[in-house]
Amino acid sequence: MVSTIKKKSSDTLSLMCWNMRGAITGAPYLSHCLQKWDIDVCALSEHWLYPNNLNYLNTISPNYSSCAVADAVLHEYNYNTWRRGKGGVGIMFKKALAEIVRPIELDDDRIIGVSIEISRNRFLTIFCVYLPPVNYETKVFTDYIAKLNDLHDYYSTFSTVCFMGDFNSSINASYTSDGNTIIVPTDTRSNELSHFVSGCNLESLNKSNIADGPDFTYVSGCGKFSSLIDHCLWPNSKLDMVDYCKILDDHELNTSDHLPVIFNVNITLLCPETVTIERAKLSWKDVGQVNVKECYAYNLAIELDKVDSPSTVKCTSDIDAYYNKLISCVQKAGNISVPVKQFKPYLKPKWKLKLKQLHTEIGFAMADREEMPTFPLKITKMRRGNLEKN
Repeated sequence: MVSTIKKKSSDTLSLMCWNMRGAITGAPYLSHCLQKWDIDVCALSEHWLYPNNLNYLNTISPNYSSCAVADAVLHEYNYNTWRRGKGGVGIMFKKALAEIVRPIELDDDRIIGVSIEISRNRFLTIFCVYLPPVNYETKVFTDYIAKLNDLHDYYSTFSTVCFMGDFNSSINASYTSDGNTIIVPTDTRSNELSHFVSGCNLESLNKSNIADGPDFTYVSGCGKFSSLIDHCLWPNSKLDMVDYCKILDDHELNTSDHLPVIFNVNITLLCPETVTIERAKLSWKDVGQVNVKECYAYNLAIELDKVDSPSTVKCTSDIDAYYNKLISCVQKAGNISVPVKQFKPYLKPKWKLKLKQLHTEIGFAMADREEMPTFPLKITKMRRGNLEKN
């Protein structure tokens, strides 16, 4: 299945990941992509910036802010060995999202994360990853896989978790006709990453059948070797939230040997509409009557008959939608059947601003015992509805 590029709507969040191989030389192409594809959040690996130069990411585009970390080796400021810099990860996001984006402190130079509060108690957690390349020992790589597993286990309990970046490894998986995943044994690194992806029920979007564009993200310097080692890992159970995914074709401004990956997420599915329950004050004296209980049971049965239970559940958003329908039925039946107390203005006057001010003044007057007789009279008049009188 080849995805079609859709016009971005206000309910869509555009995400991008790219190994830029140097922020200085990659800035023109990055700025081009951010503007052309209207990217909301961009995960960057190998920016090669020193700790005192990380603010450079904020200068690439005036509409974006960033959080980034430098490679741990560069903290030693060994300019003779690393004159151009090395490694480093960062996340750029629109300044318009600054109020809902919170950086996650991980104390790591290969993983950085942000938490986005899409709506009340609904979070999207994004991790930018740059895993050790093949010149590192396999144990270093597997230790990072274990760390990603721990991060997923913790943050997936209260948010949707997405991993993006350069994993320096392919994902080896084939699918049978019944949909079961079979890991194809190759090298240790690929097996470790593949087991992590399948174990956490994740999907590499740019490797899936919804992806468009080239089937590789990295091209060797000689141009004879290519591989797919950059991934956007998204929960399998929430694939219906992804509008499209695309590996961008090579561009004249692209100075990196990696290709960017972009995809759109429908945040209305990520944050299903919730039902607001208005809490009225019940008339408990009348609730105990038998006819009220029978009336409620009758009206609840009518409302529930109007709801069709889902034949299949494809993702958690289906469960949320069905749950909200049931809550709405309970609320409607209660509003019809259960008696509530009526508002009595002579017992509880409308508490307007002018009455609030007078209430404050009488508090001071009672403390000073000065001019106190004039204030009760003013409040009494306001309780009677004479708001125009002083």
